[in-house]
Amino acid sequence: MELPANFSYLRALTDDTGLLQFGFHGIPDLRAGYTSDDNARALIAVTMHYQLTGEPADVDLARKYLAFLRFMQRQDGTFHNCLTAQRTHQDKSPS
Repeated sequence: MELPANFSYLRALTDDTGLLQFGFHGIPDLRAGYTSDDNARALIAVTMHYQLTGEPADVDLARKYLAFLRFMQRQDGTFHNCLTAQRTHQDKSPS
């Protein structure tokens, strides 16, 4: 028997910017900031879940993660990976 996916922790660590990198018992750690790779994985998970269930809440999460990735994309098509909670890019070389 398969258990349904539970995205409560994912939702708890997602804010208006995207998915925060770390949390502690569902409390987001703003000091850690965000990463493109975490948001990309979250986008894949909610997209796959939506394809299986049609859950409308998945669309809202997918839009946040996609917007985050678009914000992180550089002019040349590469990506920044790390972003602080103050929306400052932390990395110098592209990901």
